Amino acid sequence: MLAKKREKSKKREKRFFIFIGIVGFILLLLIASLVFVFVKMQSLEASLEEDKKNITVAFDKRQEVTDKLVKMLEGKMTFDTEPFENLKKANAQLKKADTIEEITNANLKVDSAIDGLVFVMRDKYLYLEGEDVLDVITEVDNARSRIVLEYTEYNTTAADYNYAVDNFPGSMFAYIFGYEKTDTFKTVDYQDLTY
Repeated sequence: MLAKKREKSKKREKRFFIFIGIVGFILLLLIASLVFVFVKMQSLEASLEEDKKNITVAFDKRQEVTDKLVKMLEGKMTFDTEPFENLKKANAQLKKADTIEEITNANLKVDSAIDGLVFVMRDKYLYLEGEDVLDVITEVDNARSRIVLEYTEYNTTAADYNYAVDNFPGSMFAYIFGYEKTDTFKTVDYQDLTY
């Protein structure tokens, strides 16, 4: 009888340890998946910041080549200074922009001002004494295309980030650590623009 009790006790003990092992394994999987999601959200947030920096670099490059174009044309487009003034105003607005919406709107105004400048000068000023304005316009187009590329990279990362913030278990981390959805940039396809 005592042997039977010991055998029953050993079976219960064995089942208990199996149960504890299963629960422990499930908890380990849960913790590992939560750590993975947390690291993923941290990584996405860092990628968003890096993408914003890349957009700023692309803006700076466009500003540099736009300034080059303006310098080539300044004083030579004496009859129509409005495109220069529009570009100066738009660039000033872009420099003051803080939010994604403000940056997007200001960027569209800069692009519109560049389009206006190029439209006015395209027939009359393409070749200035020793200077090929078409080359500079190509540089401007390349810089604008780079902005679209950087916007697309940012928007892709933002979509992944927003998905993680909206869905479990990321939503749990979003609530606990204050992650919020981010806006995306509106883009313009410069391939459709013609001069």
